[in-house]
Amino acid sequence: MITGWYQDAGTGRWYYLDASGAMVTGERKIDGTTYRFAEGPADMAGVMLQ
Repeated sequence: MITGWYQDAGTGRWYYLDASGAMVTGERKIDGTTYRFAEGPADMAGVMLQ
């Protein structure tokens, strides 16, 4: 199971997967830095925005 940072080789997009392997969405603080992840549409859900 993949957890933590993941970069899709086909698109170059970054995602973050929680301890259960689920893509995070919305705002999340990771190692002291706040990131925003897309909440939708489905093809963009989980993509790191900033």
